[in-house]
Amino acid sequence: MFTSRSFSRRRFLGLAGGLTAGGVAAGLAGCGSGPAASTARKPTHSASAELPEWLREEAKQYKGRTLSVLGSEQYFATANQDFINACQHFGQATGNTINVSMINVDTGDLVSKQAAAVKAGNVQDLGFVDSGRFVSELHQLGALEPVTDVVTELQTRYGDAHPINKIYLTYGPKKDWYGIPYFSLVNGFFARKDWLREKGIKTSELKTYDDARSVAMELSDAASQRYGWGITYNGSGDGAGAVEAVLNAYGAAVADNTGTKVIFGNGSETKEAVTWMAETYGSSKYSKMLPPGIASWLDTSNNQAWLAGLVGITANAFSLYAQSRAENNPVYGNTYLFGGLTGPATSEVIDIADSEAFVVFKGAKEPGLAKLLAKYLVYGSPLLTMVKQSVGLILPAYEEIWTSNPFYLNGDPAFKSEHRVLDEPLPIKTTTGLSFPQTPSPGTDAVNSAYPICDMVGQIVTKKATIDEAIATCRQRIVQIFEQQGYPQS
Repeated sequence: MFTSRSFSRRRFLGLAGGLTAGGVAAGLAGCGSGPAASTARKPTHSASAELPEWLREEAKQYKGRTLSVLGSEQYFATANQDFINACQHFGQATGNTINVSMINVDTGDLVSKQAAAVKAGNVQDLGFVDSGRFVSELHQLGALEPVTDVVTELQTRYGDAHPINKIYLTYGPKKDWYGIPYFSLVNGFFARKDWLREKGIKTSELKTYDDARSVAMELSDAASQRYGWGITYNGSGDGAGAVEAVLNAYGAAVADNTGTKVIFGNGSETKEAVTWMAETYGSSKYSKMLPPGIASWLDTSNNQAWLAGLVGITANAFSLYAQSRAENNPVYGNTYLFGGLTGPATSEVIDIADSEAFVVFKGAKEPGLAKLLAKYLVYGSPLLTMVKQSVGLILPAYEEIWTSNPFYLNGDPAFKSEHRVLDEPLPIKTTTGLSFPQTPSPGTDAVNSAYPICDMVGQIVTKKATIDEAIATCRQRIVQIFEQQGYPQS
């Protein structure tokens, strides 16, 4: 994954192996605002797989029910079974049957399928989805029930959810919640400390995109199978995020801050950003820093290249970092973590966190029991085990949970820096008037799924279009997508 919004929404699906088996739960995240953390009741248990007494009392009204759950597949293979195990444990403890099905959200149209299931009256009760990727479209289609009551209760118990969640999960004039927080996700850049050290390069030199490109060139040595730049532009979650991140750093974007008006190509900053990418991927000047086949990389390719020791700089979610630790890969100890890179439009890294969220589908047969299960999964060993297994990838969603167990802040050197990212004030402003993250909308979500900005870079690199021609074609596609989503642009 990358540090832009489209990156952070893309889930990582399992490479072989994974982490140690066992544990419970897998999750998501969600919401922001609510009772201030200072007034929140401190969590009173740190890692119990049993239902806390307050939850057990609430569960007494449900017994002998059947609950259907749709789960999003996680990057580590064990996480999927852990989630199923946690749901089954909850069912046994409450005298109910929990049926869980898992889905790869990157292969198939999740939104249209779930909307159709709602209309047919045959939808699951509870699901968990990437909050920045799917919730706005599902909400627009009327496929979700509001869950403000649950979020309010959880924030009273566990403190505020991180700021990104309110942006992605609240809608309407009253800012009602349509997603229940479960876990947070942070993205980052990764560089090889040992490669930097060998070249006498200080980590402090990695500040801007120009800096990183120059450093990547110095790190590259094809004869030693060392390639400095491990970031693709190809049509994928990673590729879309990489292109979008550069655009944002230059003060450009697909849409305005409301997420409804297409502004791509309106200013000189778009061409400046695209020119930078055209040079990076299409100029012979930088060819030696690019790994073979980078133009066709998919979402797991940079993970594989990083773990194989082939690239010096890449960007991703912390799945990459977690797997290096889980496999005792030497790259783990040689990883320098940093939030991202800046560009001409901002001196502040646009490092936007993301989250996963439980949603209750419209027409759910057991909405009350669905909400109860969500409350169970957000804390205690269901969450703690997942955090321990996926070091750096899955993180608490609520502020007070971070201090409920020492592992959350001290279990790995990355945790405190990730916590700071989750707590940073939002939005992040640029000199062109754009602020990130922007308001999510079905228009931007649909664009991020269609990859027109990736295709634009590909057209330029393969010399099928000039920079101006590719930008114009990309804008036409984006406008068409927005209008198909109900946002007229004329």
